[in-house]
Amino acid sequence: MRSVVAIALGLLVPFLGLAGVGEAQSTIEVQGTIQAVDCDAQTITVDNGGSVNTIAVTPGTAISIDSANVPLCALQQYIGAPITVWLAANGNDFVAAQIEVSGAAYGPASPPPPAPAYEPSPLPIVGVVLGTIVVAGLIFLLVHGPDGGYYRYPYYGAYYHYYYRPYYRPYYGYYPAVCPVVYVPVPIVGIVLGTVVVGGLSYLVARDHDGHFYRYPYYGPYRQYYHAAYQPYHGTYGSAPFNAPIRQGDPRWDGPSHAGGPGAAPAFRGPSQQAAPTNRQPDPRTLQSQPANQPAWRGPSQQTAPTYRQPDPRTFQSPAYNRPAQQPRYNDGGRYSAPQNYRGRGGNCGQQSQGQSCH
Repeated sequence: MRSVVAIALGLLVPFLGLAGVGEAQSTIEVQGTIQAVDCDAQTITVDNGGSVNTIAVTPGTAISIDSANVPLCALQQYIGAPITVWLAANGNDFVAAQIEVSGAAYGPASPPPPAPAYEPSPLPIVGVVLGTIVVAGLIFLLVHGPDGGYYRYPYYGAYYHYYYRPYYRPYYGYYPAVCPVVYVPVPIVGIVLGTVVVGGLSYLVARDHDGHFYRYPYYGPYRQYYHAAYQPYHGTYGSAPFNAPIRQGDPRWDGPSHAGGPGAAPAFRGPSQQAAPTNRQPDPRTLQSQPANQPAWRGPSQQTAPTYRQPDPRTFQSPAYNRPAQQPRYNDGGRYSAPQNYRGRGGNCGQQSQGQSCH
């Protein structure tokens, strides 16, 4: 009986030894730095210097930072930190059996530097500078571009110090009457819909988040500034993109405050746009009295004209100078006889009272 047990143990020992060896070789240690952590997919990406591996994490994976157990999503704050992962076979793939992160050797991630503020600056001159010209009181550099077109670069104010060269001289040769001016470009705001051609010049059409359309120059040197392959626009917004305002220039370069300095021409402001005064008749309902030193205008007098009334023949008495003269009458004896309408007391009235006629 003892011999049988000894033989059985002798046969099992080699198998037990191989099983221990297989268990010892079931985990693989991988060291590197954390490159990415995906909480949704439950994976972690490790960069070990020679390769980048994405490892699956199971609910049974032990995750710790300086021996403190944490969930997988906590590792998102430790991108770039040193990590040690022990891998275990799971079918034909490997999963993370244990993850250890050294937080002490990795400080908190510094915030990214703020994006530099946009500083507008003129475009470099592209083409051959023919010389200086004066248009509307301002000095420009006339440039013949490589595309055969003529362009004007401002040569006043701040532009003068930027483009100045001692060998630029006045130009008296031929140039077209209309040359586009190359001002400081501005950043595009919104979504670029494509290119349109207006007046023989190309523009980029952009639509901002409020639905407004803007055009950006896309001709001559501007094509180097907007270095992208934009296609012609064939949208359904009608004529709005073609009539959109043009965005170019910057007040710090184009403002009148920069129009001084040596060699700079004064800024051209154009004719005055003041409206001619209009003669308005004051409203008598709202007219207020003026100060004592200024007489108030009260308008024409509103007195009513006298009305003519026809005299009543019953009450009208003609003036004395209009009455016919009463001629005295004489009787046959030559004695004076008073008129019949005499109302006084006379010799022929007898005892008649005043107001009665005498016969």
